[in-house]
Amino acid sequence: MSLTQVIQRQEVRDAFRANAIKERTPKAIRSCPLLVPPTTKLYGIVGHAFDYLARIHLRRKLEGSAVTVLDYGWFAEHEKHRLEWHCVRKQDYKFWVASLSRAKTAAQRYQEGDDNLLQMSQYCQLLANVEILARSGRFDPDFRPHVDISNELIQMIEILDRQEEFCPETLCVLNPRFEAASLVGGADADLVLDDRLIDFKTASRPIVRLEYQLQLAAYTALQRKAGLEGVPPEQQPEFRKVELYFARFGILLSWSLEELFPDGGFDRFCTAFDAELGDEDGGVLFE
Repeated sequence: MSLTQVIQRQEVRDAFRANAIKERTPKAIRSCPLLVPPTTKLYGIVGHAFDYLARIHLRRKLEGSAVTVLDYGWFAEHEKHRLEWHCVRKQDYKFWVASLSRAKTAAQRYQEGDDNLLQMSQYCQLLANVEILARSGRFDPDFRPHVDISNELIQMIEILDRQEEFCPETLCVLNPRFEAASLVGGADADLVLDDRLIDFKTASRPIVRLEYQLQLAAYTALQRKAGLEGVPPEQQPEFRKVELYFARFGILLSWSLEELFPDGGFDRFCTAFDAELGDEDGGVLFE
């Protein structure tokens, strides 16, 4: 049972609706200008590619700082064994395995100061194609980076660079994973900065869907149970805010748990969430 399946269950959705705020999209952002319009219909590629590029770029920015940066690798790296099954031609398999290796080298150089953002945006598109294989089982062995998508990604990174909110004080966790994720067959988020859980969105409209907030709430419930995977106990954050960053608009929306779940509603949501996991008596790391 995946996390997506859990949050689609009626009992979980009903618990969220009953305890969370009713207004999802603040009126003030509905008319915000679209700064980076989409140029293709490859929305999945763009979304995953931005996730990779933003995390690589943030690690570069924090290189040499006092901030602890924890990075547990790329999800796409774990799919090498599946590539052979999805590549009919031997040369395709060689291309994709080599691309993963070259992407790793390029990311290391970029994080150390190399300025080739265009090249990094191209590798992130390739990583995104493998990520889609990992997430959905779909794979296009003939996919190659698009110039238009690279331009979109670079523009979104330039906008991200201007956001002061992406400057943590002590902790940055890239692609954080949850110790309790085994209860849902695995779960990983986009970014943790200090006590903030952040999810990236490359949607062309700044609309907050119920699923967006529900996923953030589910991640927070998992984190409260057992913390983040690989994070030392003395550095384990307690999420106090959950946030959505709309990359095409340069808009960061933030809710404290008390704002998202008034009157102690988060505890009631967690009770319903745990019941669907079959873990009604499970412990919690943070009371």
